[in-house]
Amino acid sequence: MTPLDTLLSAVSAHPGMMAPILIEALLQGIAHQRLTAKCLDTSPWFGALPDGMAVREALEHATTLKLVKRIPGTYAALTLTSTGKKHLETLATGPRTVASPDTAYAAYWGWRRAFAKATLTKPYRVIPNPVVNALATAQPTTLEELLGAKGLGSERALRFQADLLPIGRGLVGAKAGAL
Repeated sequence: MTPLDTLLSAVSAHPGMMAPILIEALLQGIAHQRLTAKCLDTSPWFGALPDGMAVREALEHATTLKLVKRIPGTYAALTLTSTGKKHLETLATGPRTVASPDTAYAAYWGWRRAFAKATLTKPYRVIPNPVVNALATAQPTTLEELLGAKGLGSERALRFQADLLPIGRGLVGAKAGAL
């Protein structure tokens, strides 16, 4: 984990907008009266970056990239911006990698076939072939993505979300070492 990622994780893990000097003390593992008062000296981030220069550079970099913002006031506290939150989410999940179209198509086609058999319906009436192709290409993992699948429609998306989203999540993996 880079110093920048460590800084963002520490700010995220301790909401309440800490002042930059407290973030520096926390990450360097420096005993500080306010850290002790907030029981932050037992935080897993306490002493995570003993190099003070790395902490200051990470703080400067995070501010420049607008991953954190300073809230004006007596202590000029820090908080994550929406960009910083997205950066952490990407770090946690990693970049998306998708299954091959053949594998995805087989998964969606197999579900459609099983559903049609269970409900005594023709498979193309459950979901038409072009929609199965669209699902195999998109491999949706969220309801938003499912609603955006070409040809599926909101009624089918809502009806089948409990079946289709786990298929998409099973097809999509995460690589280690995001960003």
